[in-house]
Amino acid sequence: MTRNKRKKKGYYEIFLDKEKENVSLSKTHFDKQLGTYIECFNLLADTCVHIFDVLEKPLTDRHASIAFQCARILGSLKVYIDLLMKGYYFDATIIERTLIEDFYLIRCFMEDEKYVDKWVKKELKFSEVRKKLRLYSDESFVGYYEYLCDFVHSNIPAFHTLTEFYKRRKHAYGFSIDRNIQIYFTPSFTSDPVIAIRFFPVV
Repeated sequence: MTRNKRKKKGYYEIFLDKEKENVSLSKTHFDKQLGTYIECFNLLADTCVHIFDVLEKPLTDRHASIAFQCARILGSLKVYIDLLMKGYYFDATIIERTLIEDFYLIRCFMEDEKYVDKWVKKELKFSEVRKKLRLYSDESFVGYYEYLCDFVHSNIPAFHTLTEFYKRRKHAYGFSIDRNIQIYFTPSFTSDPVIAIRFFPVV
C-alpha cells in the first residue's frame, strides 16, 4: 500500500457523508417548508418564554410540569427536524410520537391537576391520558397513533420504510435480501411529497 493511496472510508464516515448530502438535498427540495418550520419553531419558543415570564413566581406544580413539557417539546422539535434533514425518516417518526404524547400530556395537566400529581409520582400512563381526553373514540388519532407506534416498537410495517425495490441499480449501502428487494442502512433522501408535509410542525 503506497503512502499516497487513500485510506478506505469506514462506515461512520460514510454515514457522515450521506448526512451532508441529504441536508443539501433537503434544503434544495424543501426550502419553503423548512422556512415555515423555522418560523413556527421560533414563534412557539417565544410564546413559551413569554408565558412563563409573566406567570407569578414561584410556579404552581401544574405550571412547572407544563414548563418541563414545553422545554422537552422544543428540544424534540429541533431533533425531529435535524433527523428529517439528514434523511433519518424512521427515527424522526419515533420522535414524532413523543411530541404528540407531550402535547396531550400538557392538555391533560390543564384539564385536571390530579394528573400532574400522578405524573410527578411516575404513576401516569399515556393510556390514562388518552382516556381522559377521549382520544380512544377519535378514529383519526387512533389510526395515526398506531402507525407511529409501529416505529417505536420496531414492528414490520415500519421496517418496510427501510426497503426499496430495484430493477437494475442497487442501493450503495445495504443488504440485498432477494433479487428485487434491498434493505438500506445509511440515511437516504427522498423527495416524496409526504415527507414535505412532515416538515411542518407536528405540534
